[in-house]
Amino acid sequence: MKLRYMVFAAVLIPAAYGQKQPPDANQFPETVKVISETKETNDKGDTMSTHRPQPTILDRNPKTRTTVEHHVETYYQCKVQVGDTLYTINGRKGAPGVPLGTFKAKITNQYMDIYIVDQNGPYVLGFEIVGAEKVTSEEKKPAASPQ
Repeated sequence: MKLRYMVFAAVLIPAAYGQKQPPDANQFPETVKVISETKETNDKGDTMSTHRPQPTILDRNPKTRTTVEHHVETYYQCKVQVGDTLYTINGRKGAPGVPLGTFKAKITNQYMDIYIVDQNGPYVLGFEIVGAEKVTSEEKKPAASPQ
């Protein structure tokens, strides 16, 4: 009888303490504008493995079996602007994309974490930065002086 209660308590206690706190918006100092999002597919090719099963009583001469695995991954690629820099960022394989709009973000080394608040509540999506370029706007260019 005691064993049942101990197992029951062991199952409930981690569930009560395992709830995640929502991320703090103050940890995301940058403001990013998501300009475009595309779904990319990367075909990494196929791998083939061949193995010969062990003989059994029912099958004394088993045939060699070949298994082919296709390595295709799908991820979201976004163009985001932070100040005067345009970043190209890639999401993780199978991760959701980020909606178009303006959000808070944190940039560390080659990664960007975007803080999103929607009907599901606040959450953070992580992206890898694969490119960055400076953007020059027409207002920043000096006007030609009349001669």
